[in-house]
Amino acid sequence: MSESMLETIKNRLQPILEKHQVELFDLRYEQESNEWFLRVLIDRYDGQAIDLDLCVAVSEDVSKELDHNDPLPGEYVLEVASPGAERPLETEDQYRKAIGRDVLIIVHEPVAGYNELVGILLAVESEHIVLQYKIKTRVFTVEIRYDNIAEAMTTVHI
Repeated sequence: MSESMLETIKNRLQPILEKHQVELFDLRYEQESNEWFLRVLIDRYDGQAIDLDLCVAVSEDVSKELDHNDPLPGEYVLEVASPGAERPLETEDQYRKAIGRDVLIIVHEPVAGYNELVGILLAVESEHIVLQYKIKTRVFTVEIRYDNIAEAMTTVHI
């Protein structure tokens, strides 16, 4: 799917998302086996949990909009869901919303001797993030450059 087609869909979804007071976390058009899926991942502005009733309501409105004027060729399955508690962090905005939360950071080059760090995201700066992590009872703070981050996600601390 072309970027312009994704942008067209995003623009059509925007009024629906605003109506339900949610924002678009991610939009994917993917093939699995022989089926195509349009996956609409939504999140609340206030960080509260997304429940099934909200997903159903958004899905119904999105389905009506796309039934009326669908830019996608052929058949596909529409899925509207939350990105979940353990969600990827890819954009600066996603990092900012995760400040104060537990995160897993996997790096290309070791930071403080580690390839993976789990800790609390303290700050998001223009070129790096600030992470606080513990080893036994000692607390450490490190800066990790964005270009060194291979993968980042929020995580549930148990």
